Amino acid sequence: MIGPAFVTINEVCRWQVQEVNIGLRDAGYIYHWRHDSTQSIPDSPWCEKGNAVMWHNSRSSDAVSAYGWGVGGVTSGSDHRRMVCASLEVSVPRLRLCATHLSNGLDQDAYTRRTAQIFNVANLTRLQLQESYQIITGGDFNQVPVDPQRYGGRDQMDPMYPTSYQPAGTGITTEVSGWRGGFPTQNVVQKKYDYIFLTSAFSPASAVVQPGHPSDHDYLIGSVW
Repeated sequence: MIGPAFVTINEVCRWQVQEVNIGLRDAGYIYHWRHDSTQSIPDSPWCEKGNAVMWHNSRSSDAVSAYGWGVGGVTSGSDHRRMVCASLEVSVPRLRLCATHLSNGLDQDAYTRRTAQIFNVANLTRLQLQESYQIITGGDFNQVPVDPQRYGGRDQMDPMYPTSYQPAGTGITTEVSGWRGGFPTQNVVQKKYDYIFLTSAFSPASAVVQPGHPSDHDYLIGSVW
């Protein structure tokens, strides 16, 4: 039997997730999905661009199916950053599958927004753990694992990495690559911007990157124990 499979998607219209789900169903794969619009002002009424999670061989919880949290860094227009999570019933009794997409930009203003967003994602992870959930979070963090700029003297991704990694982080999640690095996922600048973070119920097994054209991001595919 195929084990549970999870997918996180960024910058996707609601109808596109529906089409992916129909294609998978027609191929014999039964997936479930949740979508959360990240745009305070939708670019068009037919899109509802946002983040999505999909899962296979597991059920959404009868009690709680999905959450949408703001993660800060709201700027003007449609740059409205959020994190969507779905509660699942799998081999881990209480699991939340989450997707997020953080602000891009290398200037200090964008850096400050993204620093707050990363902190909020890490804090939401801790809060969910306190509720006895295990968490898998995937998405585009728009930052490399080890930040060369270090505005304020701290590495921006520290809150997402554990103290056991080198360089040491301040967080509680491991990353599917198994170390503070990995293959590039942004195929224009050739940098790793995409991640799959795991709480303590999971151990990284493998991570590969496959071409994602025409997108400017490639697919990060991970396996966990």
